[in-house]
Amino acid sequence: MKTLTTSVIFLMFLTLMANGADIGLLFDKLGKTGRALEAIGVSYDNLEHDVSKLSNYKLIMLGHNGAERDEPHGKNTEYAEPLQGYVANGGFILQMFHWCENPATWDWMPIPLKGTVNNLTGPSIAVDPDHPIFNIPNKVPRKYENNCWGAMDSGWGSFTEPFVDALLVGDEYKVLLAKEGFESAAFIVEAKYKKGGYMLVQGLMDVACASPLNSEKEKEEAKKLFENIVRYCLGFAAPVSPSGELATCWGKIKAGVID
Repeated sequence: MKTLTTSVIFLMFLTLMANGADIGLLFDKLGKTGRALEAIGVSYDNLEHDVSKLSNYKLIMLGHNGAERDEPHGKNTEYAEPLQGYVANGGFILQMFHWCENPATWDWMPIPLKGTVNNLTGPSIAVDPDHPIFNIPNKVPRKYENNCWGAMDSGWGSFTEPFVDALLVGDEYKVLLAKEGFESAAFIVEAKYKKGGYMLVQGLMDVACASPLNSEKEKEEAKKLFENIVRYCLGFAAPVSPSGELATCWGKIKAGVID
């Protein structure tokens, strides 16, 4: 039995080495989200616009889509169906900040939003302060002021400075961070869909992680929340590769079920 276990572990090691990174990053034209992942020490593959290999990854991230409005991946584009299929089959998608004025740049989601609120200002609060994104591995604030991650005129900003849009969602979504006193205007939401799920983040912490316009203290605060979000989404993600039995076996080995 010990020989079999050793062989299985060795096989899984080779499989993991072959698979490479757990995260595939799409639509990160200016590299903002990629730089943030590097800042927190998380490896990823830059897929650019290639949606043909989504099932190779535990987590797909859609990069910060601010001024880059020429990268549409909404419901009427060629990308929406592969993204929805990936989630339906057990994958998890983390979408970073997007401008809401043009839905064609972001509304790929299988569960439609009710709407958006443009240019909100004022503090934001944790609606679910016990959620892992506020606690693991870093303890982070439950309330964020306008100027959390940089000067208002720097263009890098925070969750709730001008030009950050909020999401209006239905009961299918769980609201994690919202405008104080207006909890239906959400800045971070998550949803389950069939076998998988996704999270939408209307915040600029990925930019602030590596921006030269932010102080070292601001960068560290941004990294903490960004890291929490990424690691939570990685933990939520289910194996979606064709070798499902192998992935299950590896999970049992890590849990000590196979000896």
